[in-house]
Amino acid sequence: MHASHNLSQNPSREVSLAATIAVREQLTPEQAAYRAQALLEPYAEDLKTAETRERAILLLHHEDPATGTARALSHEKSVTPTYADYQHHLHLQIHRLVAENRFADVIVVDGRPVAAVQDDLRRRMHPHTALVPAGCLPGVRILALGGMSESGKSTAGEYLRTRHGYARLKISYLIEDAAHRAGIPDPYSIAPVVRAELLLDGLDRYAAAHHFHDRLTLESLS
Repeated sequence: MHASHNLSQNPSREVSLAATIAVREQLTPEQAAYRAQALLEPYAEDLKTAETRERAILLLHHEDPATGTARALSHEKSVTPTYADYQHHLHLQIHRLVAENRFADVIVVDGRPVAAVQDDLRRRMHPHTALVPAGCLPGVRILALGGMSESGKSTAGEYLRTRHGYARLKISYLIEDAAHRAGIPDPYSIAPVVRAELLLDGLDRYAAAHHFHDRLTLESLS
């Protein structure tokens, strides 16, 4: 068996396999890890080769597995006991591999703003590929306009556009466009943190496609 796309996402493959085994066979985390490693043993050399070709960067909810599990589950609309158990074991296995230094980089999110996490991620990836910018929205100034209806948001936005060269963007458009790309039918039914990620994705794509615009306004915050 040769290293291929089927062997990608290492060491995530071992993590998900061990978590699945733990739930299905009702094993302890240690027993599940041992069983997963035994099942993967025939492919160990190819898996190791694939793993060395990749740069695994882990986004960790929290340094505590229990807190990380709770935060992961909070993003779901509904949770079954089986899925909750799977997430519990998944986080335990992830932290095991973190302790074994199986990831090239570990970024702890821990409630930080989406833009800050993206900036951290890109700074770590940029030295390894020019395809990733050195920061999140580098050099772009963004003003978010909010207020009650008829409070002058549009007037302020138009003033900034005509007098100071700002491009005007609608928050709803950016979220809905990013949701469409991600296959999310209703972005307003998902967790606020995911909508924030969609908004950042929309902003990022706009900035990349309109590099001549380094000043943007977002309307509206309310």
